[in-house]
Formats: sequence, C-alpha cells, structure tokens
Amino acid sequence: LVGELVNPNSFGVEILGLGGVILDGEGDVGAAEDVFYRPAYLMPSGDPSGLDRVPFGVHIYGPMQSFRDFAAYPLAVRGVPDEESAYTPVVTHTFVDSLGQYHVVGQVTSNTISQLGMPSVIGALYDSDGRVLSVYEQYSQPGLRPGETGSFDLNRFLGMDEVTGLEGRVAEARVFVNPGEIYGAFNVYTLDTTGISRQYDDFGPSWHFTGQVVNTSGETQGGATVSVDVYDADDRLVGSGFGYTSGGEAPVGGTWRFDFYVTLDPALDPATLRYEVRAWTE
Repeated sequence: LVGELVNPNSFGVEILGLGGVILDGEGDVGAAEDVFYRPAYLMPSGDPSGLDRVPFGVHIYGPMQSFRDFAAYPLAVRGVPDEESAYTPVVTHTFVDSLGQYHVVGQVTSNTISQLGMPSVIGALYDSDGRVLSVYEQYSQPGLRPGETGSFDLNRFLGMDEVTGLEGRVAEARVFVNPGEIYGAFNVYTLDTTGISRQYDDFGPSWHFTGQVVNTSGETQGGATVSVDVYDADDRLVGSGFGYTSGGEAPVGGTWRFDFYVTLDPALDPATLRYEVRAWTE
C-alpha cells in the first residue's frame, strides 16, 4: 500500500501515526498494519520545501486471497519541526541492478545552524502519471555538521520482489528528508583507513571492499562505520554503500577490519569509475 500524505492546511502538522487497512470481500477489515515508511511532519500547504506532501508505504500481510478496497488513516496534530527540516536531498543517479533491484543514489546537505545529525531519506518511485509505485527509507551517511554533505543508495523499495515488472514502470524518483527521523550525535570522529583492497564481482555487479580502520579519535572506541562513494568521469555520484567494522573495542592507534560490497550500475564501465572511502565513529 503506497501513496502520498498531503497537508491541505495553512499550518504544519506532526504525524503521530498512520494506519494502512485492507478490506476483504465482505467489506470488513481483513488486515491492517502501522505504516513504517512515512513522514513525521508535513509543512503548511504550498511550502517551498515540498514537504507539504510526502510519500508513504507499507507491506500489509493477511490471509485473504482477494480484497475489495483499501485505505490509510493518519493521526495528526498541529506542529512543525525547527531546524531539523533544514536538509537538502538530491538524486544524482538511478539504475536497476542485475537482480532487478531499483537504486536511487544521491546526496543530502545540512543547512542547519548548529545541529550534528544523520538525516533519514524517504525515496519514492513514480510512474508517468505521477502515481507512487514504491517507497523506501534509509539514513544517509555519515553524521553531518552544518554545511557538510552525505550520501545514500536507496535500494530496497517495497514490492520490487513481489510485483513483476514494477521497475520497468518507473518514470521518476524523488527524495525527501524525514524531519522527524534525524539521528542526533554529540560528536563524530573522522578516522584513517589503511590496507584497502577492491575486487570486482559480477554479482550485482559490485565492488568488494576490505581493509582496516585506525582509531585516531584520541580515545578507546567500540567500533566504526565505513562508507564508499563511487563517482563517474564527470564526478557525479553513481553509487554508495556502507558497512561496519569488526573486532570489538580498539585503543588509540588500534585497528578494526571492514568487509562489504557496493553495488554498481551494470550500464557503467567500472574502468571509468573512481571511489572515495570515509570512516568515522561517535
């Protein structure tokens, strides 16, 4: 069940909940589910940020074999976020991998005054008539200080595995920062990496990255996060991925290992691509 929540009011609203309902052949509720991918706030109607209408999506599981109708019921009160909405997301590239998964790659920039946060990005796929086909939400990486830019690759869109040919109906991808889902951090320490190895894999296709992260934070840390951004010859972001280190706590100067894959666009020649690695801890 996918769609858009639209605020027709002259004031902002906070979305406290959104329920998706499927009605069976008798018109009774056959199944219901709380909508997980949804906005936390909607700005006043006509807001230039575009956050007055934001997509939502949910999988609803039930035993019925057919249904007569469906609906979504929001619970909302007056309310608007403060600087938490001051993030700008953009789509830089889209592609379908060899497994049929649709990828929306992009960047998000912090326009906040002082906040250190990791914003969650809602991505939506639309058909040529402007109807929502699928939705997915994921945090961008890494935590951002004012003026900094992070990246994302949204690739687990609802229904792609269940609806045959859904990826072929996509005409446009749009992204929205969810202002109620900003993961706040007190500090972010940028760390050094060493011994990076990259291997091409036909599965995806993808690049397989391994290496080590050095704890240069000045204090013992429990682990780190590593991200890889992939750029084409025009310095356009065309891929992104992240993973976590293994090895438990590391003292100052100690190391962790990392091992993860970054999916590539099958239409692009890997020889024309370059990558950048970032590592950090909180």
